Amino acid sequence: PEKYYTAYALWGLHLAKKAGYKVDQTRINDGLAYLKRDGGDSYDGDDGGDGEDGDEPQHNEQGALGSEAFALYVRAMLGDKDPQSATTLIGLPKLPIYGKAFLARALAAGTSAKDPAVVSLIGGLLARLARAAAFGLPAAVVAFLPRDDDSVGLRHARSLLLRRAVRSRHLSP
Repeated sequence: PEKYYTAYALWGLHLAKKAGYKVDQTRINDGLAYLKRDGGDSYDGDDGGDGEDGDEPQHNEQGALGSEAFALYVRAMLGDKDPQSATTLIGLPKLPIYGKAFLARALAAGTSAKDPAVVSLIGGLLARLARAAAFGLPAAVVAFLPRDDDSVGLRHARSLLLRRAVRSRHLSP
């Protein structure tokens, strides 16, 4: 099993239960127990594959951290709040923007929406979206832009933003 898929399944069970369907609480408890344990797909510096048989999943640090944040959010939704783990993830430089959004929700559920960590996360997310909106970049694209300045993806995104700004006459050529 993997942390992301387990969290996704638990999220679906939660939604089904809220919609009035009968859900076996034992399955939810088993999934929560798995998410609490160390292991799953937490990033350990290895890409997860052994390069031989190809049956192991391939991960990168950003994806693994995003999965961890999503798992913490699902746990919080199901009443298993872990603000300490969420707070630990906040400071990791490779945490993707969608991971930060899930952490904000997990922290808000575990503490309060007015908690300084939640307010800081939301403020950072809103500032990033506002900067992107100034160039007309859709919010859905911003969510997947990498954070590190060395990233080819970020350089490409900046290039696209610059071209769009020149075309819209925000900058002269």
